[in-house]
Amino acid sequence: MCPTILLSQKDQTVISYCPECKRTYIWHKSLMLTFESKQFKSFNDYTKNDNHTFLAFPDGEERILIATQHSQVNLIFSDDEWAYFLTALEEAEYMQEVYQFLY
Repeated sequence: MCPTILLSQKDQTVISYCPECKRTYIWHKSLMLTFESKQFKSFNDYTKNDNHTFLAFPDGEERILIATQHSQVNLIFSDDEWAYFLTALEEAEYMQEVYQFLY
């Protein structure tokens, strides 16, 4: 794996960037997502829209469901996790722009 630069860390979400391969990595619990720069920007924009589904789970808690391009894979967040995730994405997008300017 590339030597990465930490862009953001909020609760269980860590986002880093590799200036060599220009990839952004998002870790959340046991999930890792990898994006090229334009893909990361698109994903970040997608998460900002309000067209996401809220579902009640068997434990009684409502969670937000984020559909992906692969119908078999969806991302699920509690309200608190979602807030941390969005904050981390926003911070990472800003920091990525700074690092891309520097490198």
